[in-house]
Amino acid sequence: MYGFESYKNSGEKGRDMSLEMNRGAHPFMCAYAESVCAQSGRLEPRQLNAGGHGLLRRLRRRRDGAVAVEFALVLPVLMGLLFGTIEYGLTLFTYSSMQTAARDVTRQMAVNTVASGSAVTEIRNRLPGWMRTSATITVSQSAAGNAATNVYTTVVSVPMSKASPLAFYTKATSESLRTEVKMKQELPFTN
Repeated sequence: MYGFESYKNSGEKGRDMSLEMNRGAHPFMCAYAESVCAQSGRLEPRQLNAGGHGLLRRLRRRRDGAVAVEFALVLPVLMGLLFGTIEYGLTLFTYSSMQTAARDVTRQMAVNTVASGSAVTEIRNRLPGWMRTSATITVSQSAAGNAATNVYTTVVSVPMSKASPLAFYTKATSESLRTEVKMKQELPFTN
């Protein structure tokens, strides 16, 4: 099937057709110039095309690295979407934690189980670790001496750049996350 005799005696006198075999037509011929043949282990001679245009034609037809190039072009977009999704989720988690901490501690102040002086520390301890130190927490009362009309107001805010530990997209903004909770103080229970 792959015998050299059929190529040598192909009809033209004095011309050795075995040198003009198509690349890859014989199992021991290499597909690339000056490479080690995978099956024989021999170094094959370089095959030059006349005029130098054969290389360009071969490169246009080859698609060996097309997937790698497409992956390299799509990877930054996919990574941007991935990190954006993660950062958005962490920012929502931070905002939810701020709301929960402010609401719970304000409720504890309203039912007289936590003093307003320790409320800031209580709220700060319930926040995520990456934004505890950058959070601004204020606790105020409308009428501190009168439990019948006193309203507790708790405000927690944090810069958007500190709302996520990643801060890829949020570091470019000067906005801040802010939550405010108001609750009326309940009258102490008396017998």
